[in-house]
Amino acid sequence: MATVQVHHPNSLLLPEESPLERAFERNRSHLKGVGELGPEDYARYDRRTLFYDLALDRSGRRVVGISPPMVNLARELLPLTAEARLDAADDWTKLPVRRRCRARHERWELRLPHGWGEVERVDLRVSFRDGTSLQTEARRPKLRQVFQQWSTLQKDNPHEWIEDWVRYAAHQGAERVVLYDNGSEDYGGMAERCATISADIEVVLVPWAFPYGPPRSRYNCFAQAAQMNHAHRILGACTWQGFLDLDEYPVAPGGLQRLLESQPRWRGLLRMDNYLVPAIEGEVSPGRLPRARDFGHRAIQPRGRGHKCFGRSSGLEQIWNHNGRVRLGSVRGPVPVSRLHFLHFERLTTGWKGARGADRPFDPALHARSTAVQAAFSELEQKASHDAALSATPPFMARTDAP
Repeated sequence: MATVQVHHPNSLLLPEESPLERAFERNRSHLKGVGELGPEDYARYDRRTLFYDLALDRSGRRVVGISPPMVNLARELLPLTAEARLDAADDWTKLPVRRRCRARHERWELRLPHGWGEVERVDLRVSFRDGTSLQTEARRPKLRQVFQQWSTLQKDNPHEWIEDWVRYAAHQGAERVVLYDNGSEDYGGMAERCATISADIEVVLVPWAFPYGPPRSRYNCFAQAAQMNHAHRILGACTWQGFLDLDEYPVAPGGLQRLLESQPRWRGLLRMDNYLVPAIEGEVSPGRLPRARDFGHRAIQPRGRGHKCFGRSSGLEQIWNHNGRVRLGSVRGPVPVSRLHFLHFERLTTGWKGARGADRPFDPALHARSTAVQAAFSELEQKASHDAALSATPPFMARTDAP
């Protein structure tokens, strides 16, 4: 069974009594023909979060902060000062602060004194220009180093979809998945449900119930970009990490683990194209929850857009939805679809972006047979049946009635 732990972000928000709030980074929509944003768009906009999380990084020598863009708040709150102490009896020590403005998020680095060595926790005090001072505690996540990890952001998806995705990740060689939850109604029981998943894998749950952003303006959607870089910077105790959605299943005909292991050390990012997986008439019975294993066809042509990535932790500088930036000395690049791609299942959606997609007739000019995901689940079920049979077989008993 899966093992489960929870990472609770150490968030800092503007006090309720504060008259300040974040304005839109841009007042326009990315959709053609749509006017400027109005007051109704603020309902899903993050107006109060200062830091999504403040935590010690994997080295235990720096505090890393992930935040939304400060936008107008920078004029009122910055520069900030940060102080730390190891124990309540110690004096506060001022820390050097480095702010890095990135695409739809900001990363902060607070370097601890060299003499402190690797620490597991520190008390932290952050003071802003307007006089606001907030005290908190930064901890070092207790994660073992693994080779392959996947992370995703989800909300209100059926547990069956989460279970399938986690089991498939384990089948592909992932030792850990990090599930960020964007405020699901049933989040309270998610840890218990994940613990019942029949897979030898570690599941890290992260409550990430921050406003996602107005759907008609991706320029003002910060939660997902921050989540991905949080997974890399704070919870990225891995060699390779896949940044995917629950309706996306990577396929490597030669084996994903083998492909990642074969990459030269200068390869910092693998960018993969995708095939849409439609719902062909007759594949799913009406009224039944569709699952990835139900669909046996994909589009003949890859999309050529909507790419996703696997990033090497040591070579990745930042990641965003469909691409990333690597560090000096590392190289990024696309992978041929013959070696690596992912299947994007149209019907595995709650419809939060609109229509879920209707069933369509099979068209040999548009659709090709694709059984990689079905074969993976068939192997998983066969293994489960074999393990169940072994556990039900009584152990060998030596005869005691021999003369």
